Amino acid sequence: VDSMWVLKVKRKSSGVIEKFKARLVAKGYTQREGVDFWETFAPTVAASALRAFLTVCKVKKMKIHQVDVATAFLNGDIDGEVYMKPPKEFCKPGFVWKLKKSIYGLKQSPRCWATKLNEVLSKLGWSHLKADRCIFKRAEPDGSSSYLLTYVDDFLLAANSNEKMDVIKEELKKEF
Repeated sequence: VDSMWVLKVKRKSSGVIEKFKARLVAKGYTQREGVDFWETFAPTVAASALRAFLTVCKVKKMKIHQVDVATAFLNGDIDGEVYMKPPKEFCKPGFVWKLKKSIYGLKQSPRCWATKLNEVLSKLGWSHLKADRCIFKRAEPDGSSSYLLTYVDDFLLAANSNEKMDVIKEELKKEF
């Protein structure tokens, strides 16, 4: 699979340059099914499940926070062997890198991330609802429940207190 740099200039609301960002991505559009990837499916929350989630949280008077996982796809473990041509400035022609982690641009990266996320959440005591695999519930020591809704690399967290919310965020921060 070929690679390329994606460059971006981040600006403040005033238009002043805040920072320059660069991300190395795979040219996933060059991948061939059965050769470079096998499975690509990753669940996404249904709109009706999102509405139900927000309704339950409102009725239970829960706190809701939105969390974005920075560089989420880089946490996923590659399933199978994938080789990527590095940018020309890194290696001589003919060299390739064997990827150990998923990278942005690969067709299977969302699936790799979703698999890793499910493993971590399970380890932390979360279980997905039967109605929607993107909504997780965890019983808390005080008898209450906390909820976590996933949408690719974004979460909606719902808990009874800000303190509980902070504990959940710290647990997730340690993992990702």
